[in-house]
Order: sequence, then C-alpha cells, then structure tokens
Amino acid sequence: MKGGLWLIRLLLLAGVSLLVFSPLAVHGEAQSPTPVRFDYDVSELMLPSSPIYPIVTTYREARMSFAERSPDKATVSLTYANEDAAAIGQLVQRNEFVDAINHCNVYRENFDLSVGWIAIAQERGNDVSALLARIKNDHLGQQAVLQEATAGMPEWAIEGMDTTRAHAASLLLEGVREIEGGRAAGLYASTLEAVYPGLVKEAAAFSSNPVETGQVEPASDPIVISGTADQGKADTTIVSTQAVLSPPPDIASLSVSPEIVEPEGRCQVRCSVIADESQQLEYLWLCSRGEIDGDGDEAMWTAPSRTGTYKVVVTVTDSDGQNDSLAIDVRVREPEEEEEEDDPDEASESDGEAPGSGSTEILGFQVTAEHKYLEPSMVGYSILVGRGCTIQCDVEDPSEVSFEWSASGGELVADGDTAAWTAPHNPTNLEVTVTVSNNSGDSTTETIPFHVTTCSQCF
Repeated sequence: MKGGLWLIRLLLLAGVSLLVFSPLAVHGEAQSPTPVRFDYDVSELMLPSSPIYPIVTTYREARMSFAERSPDKATVSLTYANEDAAAIGQLVQRNEFVDAINHCNVYRENFDLSVGWIAIAQERGNDVSALLARIKNDHLGQQAVLQEATAGMPEWAIEGMDTTRAHAASLLLEGVREIEGGRAAGLYASTLEAVYPGLVKEAAAFSSNPVETGQVEPASDPIVISGTADQGKADTTIVSTQAVLSPPPDIASLSVSPEIVEPEGRCQVRCSVIADESQQLEYLWLCSRGEIDGDGDEAMWTAPSRTGTYKVVVTVTDSDGQNDSLAIDVRVREPEEEEEEDDPDEASESDGEAPGSGSTEILGFQVTAEHKYLEPSMVGYSILVGRGCTIQCDVEDPSEVSFEWSASGGELVADGDTAAWTAPHNPTNLEVTVTVSNNSGDSTTETIPFHVTTCSQCF
C-alpha cells in the first residue's frame, strides 16, 4: 500500500513537471532546481494570476513531499521564495497590484520555511554553513526585486510591501543570531544596511531581540555597561571592557574595473580600508545577482545574463568584531550599447547642432523622482542614500545653448538640459552644477545643493 502511494506521487510529480516546465511555460533554457545565485525568470503561465497556477501549487507540494531531509526542504523552500519574489516583481510590472500584495503572503511563508528548516537542520547536527551563506546572498537579491517593485506600486500598496521586506529581514537576522551568534548577525545587519539603508531599523519592529549594526562583543568580562540594557537585548548592547579597542575599520573606497561589463562578463572589485595595522581584517563579499569570488580586499564578480544595474557589497571586520560595510553599483549592458555611446560620430549627432546665441539665463530647475525619498529643504533638496532623481534646467530656448553638468559626488548622466543623478551610499552634502553657454561667449552657472541622508523615516 505504501509503495503504491509513492508510485502515485511519483507519477503526479512527473506529469506536473512536464506541464509546468514545458516550452509553453518556461522561456529560454531550463533553470537548475538549486541555482547558486538569485537569478530567476518567471513565465506568465506560472504567475498566481495564471489559470494554471493551481497546477503549479500542486507541483510545489509534490516536490516538497519528496524532500525528506531538513537541508533539502530548506533548499526547496528557498527556491520557492526566490520564484515568489520574482513573480511579485513581474506582477507589479503588469500593474496587477492586488495579486502582487496577495502573493507577498506566499513569499513570506516560503521564506519563513526556508529559515525554519535551516534551524532544524542545524539542531539535528547538519553542517548548514553553506546553506546559510546561500540564503544570505539570495536574500539580497530578493530585497532588490521587492524594493524595485515597491517603487512601482501605488501609495496604498507600499505599506504592505514594506512590511513584507522588513519581516523577511527580521526573520533572517534572528535565524543568523540563533545559528551563528550575535556577532554574525550584526555583521549581516551591517551588510543589509549598506545596501538597503533603513531596512534593519524597520526590521527591528518585528524582532523581540533586534540586531544593530556596528555590533561589538566583549573580549573579556565587562567592567562598565554603557546605558541600561533592555531585557533580551544583551547581545546588542555595547559594553566597555578591560581590553582597549582599536578604531573600527573604515572603508575609504570601493572601486570596480571595468565599470560596465557585458552579460556574463567579469570585473574586478577592490576595497580600500583604513584600519589599525595590528588588526587582522576579514572580508565578506556578497552580490544582489551574479556570482562573487572574494579573496581579501579584492573580488571577482561575474555578471548575470541579463542587463541592468546590480549591487556588490563588502563588509570588513577586524579582530575586535568591529565592522564597516559599503556597496557599489555595477552596470551590465550589451556590447552594442557601449559602442553607440563611445562612437564620436554618433555622439555628435545626439548632441545636435552647435549652440546658437540664445539667452543663457537659468529660469529655474525641475527636480523630480519616481519615489518618495526626495523633498525640498531649506538649503536645496534632501534625498535618501542610493536614490536617484531627474534634474531639468529651464532656459528660454534649450536648442540655442549648450549645457555642461557636473556633480561633487554620486553618479551623473547628462543629456542636454536634463541630467539623471544618483546619490552615493553614504550620508553627505553634495552639489550638482550646470553651466549654460552660447556661441557668443556668454555663460551662466548655478548649483543645486543636496543633503544625502540615511533616515528613511524623514520623508
């Protein structure tokens, strides 16, 4: 009787697999059931709004039933969570916002299961270090997709997405704390904060034992406790000890070469750190997509097969457990796009004719963004770290003058009277400057101040 049930389950799994993963359901090459990195494409037939989605659900349940070991169940659940995050992103692109919010519950359930099964596997004596490292890295990719989806959602749906992102981050941080300890949890919290400023603070609302960045564990018995620790927060309280701590490591810069790579191409990332010479430094390299192979202060990143902008983040920890994190964006695009930009003949065509003798008077600026983390301030504009905006310079006749843009920090891409500027990933005060000139030798220069902040609650 038992053998017959297993035979039925096997036939069901085979039949559903043929339907779900047939050429009609999946575009391109078949995905590995256990991919190393988060890089998922979900076809329209596999979205929750698809008429065959109940079959997809049946297949998932059958596949999970065949995973008998705890590590296998954790891997399958993580695969589903990756697929769910990708599905949410595609639903938002299709303006199916209600289905996207509803599918957040499915994503949360599968992500919760993946963390839970890892914890169970560790309790049963399994080595879960590789599996936990994978879920940390995949989570960065999930957060990237969900953050992009949030930016495209109407106001009424944003809170649900923010709650989903904060819940997942909180659960994973608690799981890391239980399995690897408070120092590892603080290290990963610093990584999350570097890539997604404000996320750790929002995640703390879901945790009974929140993790703070910059966490330090005492090297010996403490003699004085700074402040009053709440019950259950001993791991995150900074204490003074008999050992004198060196200054924490400070990541001075993070550079990538080349700055633009082709799909599946490679680039080298270098980290420059200011630290006490007596300290031994550890480097943790992660990426939102693609593959990263780190060796000390250098890493080699292999791009995914799709074009876009992706994040590489490094966290540096010294012997005292103090750490610093920094992220950098890497652009992936097709070779012909780079050739078009670098072709001087085509560049001259895109610039249009030489400027005439129009007025160089700057009438004003229009500074806009597709997100809420930009607002006017007393000195210019305030913007959240890592966020972008569009700046348009208003003049009487843009075709009769030329524009020269510059910025004291961040990334700037200019096209005539309009520039797209992205703030850096660290809080600072910066300026974007434009000079308007004509062929008579007249010119006007004006500067727009920006205050870059990490406070997502300030908008």
